[in-house]
Amino acid sequence: MNLKNFNISIMSKPSLYLKSLALLGLITILFSLNSFGQDFQKTGKAKYIFLFIGDGMGLAQTSAAEAFLGAKDSIIGFKKLNMSQFPVQTFCTTYSQDNFYTCSAAAATALATGYKTSNGTLSMDSSHVDTLKTIAEIAYQAGMKVGIITTVSIDHATPAAFYAHQPSRNNYHEIAIDLVNSNFEFFGGGGLRNPVKVQNGDTVNIINLAKKNGYHIINQKTDFEKLEPSAGKVIVMNQRLIPGQSEPYAIDQNEDDITLTLFTSKAIGMLDNKNGFFIMVEGGSIDWLCHANDAAGEVREVIDFDEAIGEAVKFYRLHPDETLIIVVADHETGGMTMGTTITNEEQAFSTLQEQKMSMEAFSLIVKKYREDHPGGKANFDEMLGIIKDNFGLGTETLKLSDYEKKQLEDAFKLSMQLPSSLPNNEQNNILYDEKEPLAIAAAKLLASKSGIGWTTFGHTAIPVPLRALGRGQELFMGFQDNTDVAKNILTAAGL
Repeated sequence: MNLKNFNISIMSKPSLYLKSLALLGLITILFSLNSFGQDFQKTGKAKYIFLFIGDGMGLAQTSAAEAFLGAKDSIIGFKKLNMSQFPVQTFCTTYSQDNFYTCSAAAATALATGYKTSNGTLSMDSSHVDTLKTIAEIAYQAGMKVGIITTVSIDHATPAAFYAHQPSRNNYHEIAIDLVNSNFEFFGGGGLRNPVKVQNGDTVNIINLAKKNGYHIINQKTDFEKLEPSAGKVIVMNQRLIPGQSEPYAIDQNEDDITLTLFTSKAIGMLDNKNGFFIMVEGGSIDWLCHANDAAGEVREVIDFDEAIGEAVKFYRLHPDETLIIVVADHETGGMTMGTTITNEEQAFSTLQEQKMSMEAFSLIVKKYREDHPGGKANFDEMLGIIKDNFGLGTETLKLSDYEKKQLEDAFKLSMQLPSSLPNNEQNNILYDEKEPLAIAAAKLLASKSGIGWTTFGHTAIPVPLRALGRGQELFMGFQDNTDVAKNILTAAGL
């Protein structure tokens, strides 16, 4: 039917004409509202920006956490995390300038600056000549306050990429000097890996340097809780640290530890001001636990990370027209997957609850046992009881086959040979990656029985999830490169 005949047909039926007119009016109104929304999105700026980086957090890591939460509630399916409810859900690439398998330094540089660089480099070009300005630095220069938070050492690669410019991510002392000189208002997380260094006969102490530059150093939870915006610039380091100057893993934390959620909440309160803020929050321990193939620890770390995201969502609800929240990963770690031969496609994610501590914490128990049982006094059956208490392996629910006991016994024998290094052969490298063999074997066996498998102890090259909520969220739609994240954040903020 052509338009002329359509008009004649409608006019001959007044009721149909009125309905059509009303429909046309509604379409016009909706079009106008949509156009207004588009114009407003172009002119409105994100005043409060949160960038959450789950280090090593691929789709499998978040899906496993959701499956675990669902299984605890006897749900067949996922119990959605905060981040999974964002309106924009897409993916971005992770490769660096010189390697398909990125490291955290190069990936964080891309997220922080909008430019790719070589593996190991922090916010510099690959020639190590030019520095690359970060979105945190640009925000700070524009008058916004800046917070950098992590669960690992605050001079580690991902947080460092937002304030440091170094040719090597291993220049921890120089990175810490860049931290102090950044003048960013809030740093929170683990400690410093190389706070004191002698250079040209002079001893440079980062803590003293930070105090001289006006920073308050906090390492007690009680002092942290008392912090007010009037305190000015602060560096908060959790009092209890594990090797690598990291916070204890979420699965190992106690009430004296400052959680990532508490750090995020405090940063919001400290940094909220009329000019807005930029806060980067890293779940750095997700990566470390995936390097260890510790599924139970990883799941709890993702949940802990998501609870911190929940603090940003609360703030967004108070300032929906001015807040942008981005959740992304620098790369995936471990080649994690859901579904193993052992479970035969049966749901078993709830069994991860049986693990009472991280694989690394259990490594300390194994080490102590080895020290207390020298000269062939170690007893595998005795150790099986310790494994049962901490992993649930060998209970009626998680029975051990002869093959599985043999796996644990082989790892036990190797662990009892330490502290001399493991024989450097292909089998040991594939099975244990120079970590405590028995701890690795127990954690991986429980993971496998729970339905989670791993392909590597290192990074993978698969694209990672990218999620967005709030002002400018439409900029993040569609498959993106990791460099687009920084560029789109600057666009959303009008910087």
